[in-house]
Amino acid sequence: MMKLSIIGCGWLGLPLAKFLIEKGFVVKGSTTSNEKMNQLTKLGIKPFLINLFEDLRTDKDFFNTDVLVVTLPPSQKKQSEQKYLESLDFLVSNTSSETKLIYTSSTSIYKSLNTELEEEAIRTIEDSDYPLLYKAEKIFMDSKRPSTVVRFGGLTGYDRILIKYFAGKKDLTFGNEPVNLIHRDDAVRIIFEIIRQHKWNTIFNACAPEHPLKKDFYTFLSETYNYEKPHFANPLEPYPYKIINPDKLISELSYQFLFKDPYRFTY
Repeated sequence: MMKLSIIGCGWLGLPLAKFLIEKGFVVKGSTTSNEKMNQLTKLGIKPFLINLFEDLRTDKDFFNTDVLVVTLPPSQKKQSEQKYLESLDFLVSNTSSETKLIYTSSTSIYKSLNTELEEEAIRTIEDSDYPLLYKAEKIFMDSKRPSTVVRFGGLTGYDRILIKYFAGKKDLTFGNEPVNLIHRDDAVRIIFEIIRQHKWNTIFNACAPEHPLKKDFYTFLSETYNYEKPHFANPLEPYPYKIINPDKLISELSYQFLFKDPYRFTY
């Protein structure tokens, strides 16, 4: 049975753990909350209390694993950039050279260049709109361990209805910007397929192939889920945008999205 450890059993990590257990994996999961330890145990996850931003120490058993998945997004509210990178470096350096690594990054790494963007658009830190993510990805890709970075679009689905953040707001200027979203069910299955197919030492864009405009999509969500409609202004200048291209992932994983069209996402 393959052993897998997940740093961060949160909104993505927890359903990923449950899915992998169903597939026959032995899953170890970390949480920063004592209260959540029992929840993980009840779900069949071997729990570990780990808070890397407070203490760079953890049980060696956690690192005794075939695959380490790091779902640990940066947050300026929780730690400095240096502390974040130190934590990632600690995770990588404590794994064996045979351990496979997956880091869940974000398409926010790309600049808005008013065009469609593939993985090769980021070659240097100057190409990135989020230098911290570039440095984080580099820790994994330079680790001399089998590593894959997944740049997820905006994660949504279930209780994460994006219109919550824009309902009733006035004069929004980004209405003509395309969305770059991915449903959580697809995110979970993409990570599974990377492991199952042994797709290492690469970077994937993971984003639904269809990109409706934000003004149309958020209006649809407000009408469908009974939120106050946002109001979109017509900006004097075109709002910069980016369209994330997932063709590499679709081709190399032979992946068929459960939700290609954000209008069909389930919540």
